[in-house]
Amino acid sequence: MKKLSIGIILAGFGLALAAGCGDGDSDGDGADDADGANPHAIGQQVPWPTTEWTTATPEEMGMDAALLEEALDYAFENINPPSLRTPGDPTQFPFDNLTQGVVVIRGGAIVAERYAPDPRNGAPKNKDSWAASWSMAKSFSSTLVGLMIDQGLIESVDVPMTRFFPEWVGRPGFEDITLRNVLQMQSGIDFSESYTDTECFSMLGDMQCAEVLEIGLNPDQLGFMLSTDRKLDPARERGGTWYYSSGDTQLLTGAVHRVIEEQGLPFRNAFEFGKAHLFDRIGMSNFPLQWWEDGTGATVGYGFLDTTTRNFARFGLLFLRGGQWDGEQVVSKEWTTKATTDAAAGSREYAYQWWLPGQRAATTLPTDLYAAEGRDNQKIWVIPSLDLVVVRNSHYKKPLGPDGVLGTADDAIAENGFVTELLPAGVSFPGFNVDPDDPNVPYGSDSGIWFLDCAFLGPIINSIEGAPKVEFCNDAGGSDPNEASPIFNCREQNSTCLERLTSGRYGPFCEEFHGCICDDQQFADLITTCDDNCGCREIVRCAIETGCLASGDTISCLVDCADVIEANGGLSSLPGALAMELAFEFDLLIARASCDRGCM
Repeated sequence: MKKLSIGIILAGFGLALAAGCGDGDSDGDGADDADGANPHAIGQQVPWPTTEWTTATPEEMGMDAALLEEALDYAFENINPPSLRTPGDPTQFPFDNLTQGVVVIRGGAIVAERYAPDPRNGAPKNKDSWAASWSMAKSFSSTLVGLMIDQGLIESVDVPMTRFFPEWVGRPGFEDITLRNVLQMQSGIDFSESYTDTECFSMLGDMQCAEVLEIGLNPDQLGFMLSTDRKLDPARERGGTWYYSSGDTQLLTGAVHRVIEEQGLPFRNAFEFGKAHLFDRIGMSNFPLQWWEDGTGATVGYGFLDTTTRNFARFGLLFLRGGQWDGEQVVSKEWTTKATTDAAAGSREYAYQWWLPGQRAATTLPTDLYAAEGRDNQKIWVIPSLDLVVVRNSHYKKPLGPDGVLGTADDAIAENGFVTELLPAGVSFPGFNVDPDDPNVPYGSDSGIWFLDCAFLGPIINSIEGAPKVEFCNDAGGSDPNEASPIFNCREQNSTCLERLTSGRYGPFCEEFHGCICDDQQFADLITTCDDNCGCREIVRCAIETGCLASGDTISCLVDCADVIEANGGLSSLPGALAMELAFEFDLLIARASCDRGCM
């Protein structure tokens, strides 16, 4: 690893100043600093990290080291950042963030980095350790489409998907779906993204639906999406209704695969195309890198891109620099801009498989912030105005067995560890049993119940000299941008919460899983996704307050509570399917926290 020298820094700043007199993009740093849009961007100050990263001290990149340490302490030790606390805030949060690795990049150099050992067996983790992408891979899949458009292999984002899937010709509704619709997850195709769909598990643990899980276990994942049984959802308007769908992303990599076949390109699948045109060109292939395949050898485009935290930072840096890498335009600046700004009509927070957290209502984070995001808070944040890339990965154990193959056989589920963390205690598949106490059991990743973007990014942003400051956080989703989040002060200022905690009515369960999130609306929303009119909030509250969850029979507990609520004039009884979904959620939370049911 190269250590930054004062000579390099001075030379780099001289280059940035000189480039600032041009057209704002001629230096290839993607910062657009000449037009004043990004006054705090400093451009590529160091050699490109194609083979190895350069490190710099925070001070050399105009940052405050103490504030960076606050962010790292929050990520790894759950310490409430002192610079964001208000009177009465807790010093440390009562939940585990389960962070494996963090890398902070400014001026193209690593200014902060930290790793934690594996919590299951104490094995050390470092810059070369495998990390999970989960749905961060969607942003990579989108980029493969952009590369094909740049190369003229795909005409534009407005081509109909029948261009790739002639199977849809003549199918009403399907033949009208465009590539843009799929990129923005507005295809209108019926697909269940729920990990806890109420019909997905029988009492014996047999998979019956939850299509996001079914597709992962299917040996032909594109075929799963192209099946003639696949329908359009009448509640989802094509091009108008946004619905998060891993199935849509699999159609993207399926389209890439079809173009490879159509053009006779020398690549076996989308990953091999990506290696030649993306990963190799920015140095990702020099380090651990693997993208899982299904049983047909096709790339699983909606997730499962395994690599290192530093490698994910390379991808973020490529986009920060407008698609340029060391004097070469890897992907067009037009694509990197559109992919991270062209928001779906049904969601201003989602573009071409990139999230736009800077556009969320009432956020205190920079408006130009965009991110690749995956399950368990895998994140690549990019903030062009601050010349900043930040990557955070949760703990991950590299799957065992056949490398990178999904859906080949039942025992591959065990060997690959696919969805093990999603299964409640007692649920199993043939040849697959979950023992949370066995450090050798394959697993995916985990990040605890809460990981607050603002609590983590706030101190990092505040560390940049002269940048607009984040004065508080409102990650809990308040509507007023000038009101601090209850995550930091509800325990002291919310009398209802305080009364419940001190009386023991919620007891360790509330404290263990939810910290001081005590507002009834937030609490119920966190536990379940059920509709407001089904009475589940009352049922959840009853189950916790009566302590019946300690019996171990979660479903019976919830049904009993539903009967009581109905008898007292409540909204409704509890349907059997809803009881299963709620039971699944409770059991999952209990298992993740290794909490004895007696603590309820």
